[in-house]
Parts: sequence; structure tokens; C-alpha cells
Amino acid sequence: MSEHIYKTKNFNEITNKMLKHSIGITWKNYNPQKNTTELKFNFPEWTTLRDNKYKTITTFNEQQKEVARDILKEISSIANIDFTETDAYSDSHLKFGLYNNVNETGGYYSPLIRGFAHYSNANYRLDENKKIKSVSDYSLPGRVWINKSKCKEIDSISIELAIYDRENKKLKYNDSLINRNKNINDRETSEIKYKIDYFNHLSDNINYSLISNGNYYSLYENMNKDIHFNNDVNNPNAYIEKNSYEGSCLSHEILHALGISHTFVWNYSLPYSPENSTKYSIMAYHYPKYEDADLGHLSPSTLLLTDIYIIQKLYGANIHTRKGNTTYGFNANTESDTFHLTNNKKHFQICIWDASGIDTLDFSQYLENQKINLNQGQFSDVGGLRGNVSIAYDTVIEQAIGGYGNDTIIGNEADNFLDGQDGNDYLYGGSGRDILYGGKGNDILDGGKGNDCLYDLYGNNCLYGGDDNDRITSGSGIDTLYGDNGDDHLDPGSNHDFLYGGSGKDTFAFILSPYNYGNNKIQDFNIIEDKLYFYIFKNNKVQKSDIKITDKFSGKTNEAVLNYDRTENQTIISINTREDKLIPNLFITLNGYYSSEDLFLS
Repeated sequence: MSEHIYKTKNFNEITNKMLKHSIGITWKNYNPQKNTTELKFNFPEWTTLRDNKYKTITTFNEQQKEVARDILKEISSIANIDFTETDAYSDSHLKFGLYNNVNETGGYYSPLIRGFAHYSNANYRLDENKKIKSVSDYSLPGRVWINKSKCKEIDSISIELAIYDRENKKLKYNDSLINRNKNINDRETSEIKYKIDYFNHLSDNINYSLISNGNYYSLYENMNKDIHFNNDVNNPNAYIEKNSYEGSCLSHEILHALGISHTFVWNYSLPYSPENSTKYSIMAYHYPKYEDADLGHLSPSTLLLTDIYIIQKLYGANIHTRKGNTTYGFNANTESDTFHLTNNKKHFQICIWDASGIDTLDFSQYLENQKINLNQGQFSDVGGLRGNVSIAYDTVIEQAIGGYGNDTIIGNEADNFLDGQDGNDYLYGGSGRDILYGGKGNDILDGGKGNDCLYDLYGNNCLYGGDDNDRITSGSGIDTLYGDNGDDHLDPGSNHDFLYGGSGKDTFAFILSPYNYGNNKIQDFNIIEDKLYFYIFKNNKVQKSDIKITDKFSGKTNEAVLNYDRTENQTIISINTREDKLIPNLFITLNGYYSSEDLFLS
């Protein structure tokens, strides 16, 4: 599959740097018989082993363990990695733990750091018989830590009034600056010194922390002070929500433990771009600018486009994931709830990896205008957000269902089924043999390349067959049908439609029904290549039917009278499809003069 596979310059630059950084880091525990990298993970008993040397490192509780297992399961569904859980007192490749602001194992003491991990090591060989008696007995590569503090800024002091003593980790009174400033009186000096002493007294890095925020030193209070003593499943402050910032942080750190760097690698000054943001990757630090995406302040529920691309380059793609016919969104049938939408108030930010099958994006319950793009590496605007759904590279999604708004649905090179549902929609089929259904509203349907079927039974619509041989059917609205290139079949339904066959041998089909009050105009009938076709429904089947050319109506069904309008240079076929009626109900107008022999004898 090669059509519409486009990678931006920034995407290529970022992913090339990330892949280069992973050389010699990613785990090499490869099993050639299973074509997978086999890794072990566990949840060490940090709480039991931490003694007095480590203040807050803590063991995951059962709910937190389930979130970690779920993320690992998702990663296994994307890449050829098999994760096996081992007991807490064994060494492993990935080791999970919590801390509360202070983590002496990595030298972290800031509430602003929400987690960290130690990179994997390609040369490390796991000793499964190693006896674990202390924290230091666990290997360093692959440690994953999440900071469970919940801090908020409660006070601050200008950096002009205080100096940070790094050796003693305390603030000092800036005597020289204050002495030079004649505007500061003794009372104010006393207040400043009291505030500095207050900050120093409270700051223990666990309950309170001093942080430099540009022009200020800020004091943060931890609202989760006792989490390292009370990390119980019944403690609501211990809960980790997978589809949250904290859950995304955990995924971020796991990717570090698998050897994957940030999107900016070593260069923290890499300028902003959409590709260097959380629109593309959970390994980015930038949130996308509004003009590039509107994610509604959501956190990613899955690995994103860049993440999936990188991990599959490093560990191989899992080509056995969701091989059946899978639906994402509303009416989802995936095993993972991550891809399920239960009502139109729920939204997500996801990237879809799918191995095979006839798959569907169903966003039918949303009220907002949407853009759904089925091409790999592209983004969709779903549920009132922008850029919140993407398709992983080498993933083919065949079908899409729009909602109640005015949707744009763009197909790919596969054989697509696109359903606009309500609203004034634009559907583009791409190069496959597509079926496009506009639904209610005034729609534009464009089949693109391939032999397509276009249906739109409601509203005033424009239907474009595009290249190749297409079947175009409209309904009760005032529609315009374009066959374009190829041998097309145009059926205008029962209203006043305009028909353009385009090049090729086209068939203009009309139903002979007593309820057909159509007044249709064929703009480019070609007597050499094109033909008229009449049909009826009988026993729920389409059957060819003939009309009888006559000079005047006798009351019999399916009689037709031909007239030529010299002024307009048009041939008009008037047809009566009703019993015992002398007035026609169906009209077909063709540009130019045609005799009955021209139109019907062939």
C-alpha cells in the first residue's frame, strides 16, 4: 500500500534522531523461533526494602499494577514484544515503582518531575537466579518510576530578594541587593527574612518543596503527603487513570525503559513543530498549538503516530493484532475499552494500529462537523476536536461512518464504504472500488479512481463517479450526477436531476414506478456509446422493462411520447407509468434532436 503515504520533513528528522539514539540501548533478548523480544517485568517490594536510606519509594498497589499491565498489553499488540510478569523478589527487565517527590535512586527531588525511567541496556543479561535482599540488588536498566505527589503552589518570593544555596538546599537573604535598595525599609526587610525562614523551615522536598520558577522561588505544598505510607487501593489519591496525564506519563516512562528517547533527543532547543508535540508523540514535551490541533486538554489514550512508528522499527510490527473485522468508536468490538465510545460526551485521542480485516471508524453519534481521513499517517477531526485520531503507518481502515454534522470523509486506496449519515457531507472515495452513501442532507460524493458505487437518497446532492466504471444512484432530491471517465451507470431516482455521463459507454437508468415524478435532464447523451435503460422492481428484484413509444397516451402503463423543442434544441421523453392515466409523470430531457430509432432501436 503506497498511495497517500506521506511523512513530513520534521517527522523524518525527529524519527531518524530517535532511532539513532536507540542504537545499543534497546533490549536484545530476541527469540528467533517466536520472532519476538521476550522481556520480564515485575513490581518490586520497594516499600518493604526501602529502610532508612530511601524515604518514599513505594510498591505499586493492585489497581496501579493493572494499569501497567494494560499498557504493556497495548505495546505487545503493536510491536513484537512478549512481556511476562515475574515475582517481586526477582530481577527483571522492567521494574515498576512509585515515589513521593523524593527518589534517591535517581536523584530526583522535584514535584515538577512526574516520573522518570532508566533506559534499557542492549548488553544487559538478566540473572533470573539473582537473590534480591535490598533495593540495590535490582538492576538499574528498565526501572520505571511514577511520582504520586499532588502539589500546588502556595507562595512565592522574587529571586531579587533571595539567593538559593545549592550546597545546603536553602534560600538565603540577598543582603547586598536589599542594602542597595533604599526603597526597602526595616519592616519590609524583616518580613522578607521571615518569609525566607518560613520557606526553609517547611521545605523538606516531600511535604513542601522549593522550586525556581523563572523570576520567583515558589513554595509548593504536597496534597498527597502520606501516599508512600498509604498506597492502598481504597485510597482515592492512589488511583491511576490510564486515560489521564498520569497514565500517559506511565506510558512515556515505559517507552524510555524500552530504549525510546524524547522527540527532541539530546537537543532541548529543537524548535516547536506539530511533529514535536503531543499531537504526534507521548514522548514530546510540547502541547500542540491551537492552529495545529485542538485536543480538548485530553491526554493520549494510546501510543501515538510517532511512538508506534519508532517501536515497530526497533522491535518489529505485530501483524496478528485485530486481524478480524474491527470497529473503532461507537459500536466498537475491540477487546480494549480504549477504542470504545459509549456516548457523544466522551472523546479520546488515539492512534490506531490494525493488522488486517475489514475495519470501520464509527463516529455516528457525534453532533459536530467532522473530518475523517482513512489514509495512513493522517489525522482526523472527531467529535468537535481537531487532530485527535490518527491512523498508524501500514494500517488500512476500509470503512467510515459520519455523524449528524456536515462531515468530510476521505477514503484511501482500499475498497472503501463511506457513510455520511446526517448533515451536508463531502465524501471522497480514493482509488479503490468504493461504495459512498451520503445519507440525509445535501451531499457531495466523489468516487475518485476505481469502480465505485455512489448512493444518496435524501437531499439535494452532487455525485461524481470519477475515473473507471461507476454506479451512481440518487433519490428524492434535486441531484446532479456526474459519471466522469469510464462506463458509468447513472440512476437519478424520482426527482428533478441533472445527469452528466462523461466519457465512456454510459447507461442512464430510470425506474418505471407510479411514484416516480422525476424530471431529469441528460446533458451529454452520446448516441454512439450511451444508452437508456428502464427497469421495475418485481419480487424484490430489479427487472428490465420496456416502454412503448406512441403518439398519444391511451391510459396504459409505461407509454412514452417523444417531442422535440426546436427553440431549446431538446428532445423530451414523456412517460406515463400509471394505470388509466392520460397525463405523463416521468420526464427525460436530452440536449439535441433524437428520434425514437436513435434512442430505442439500438
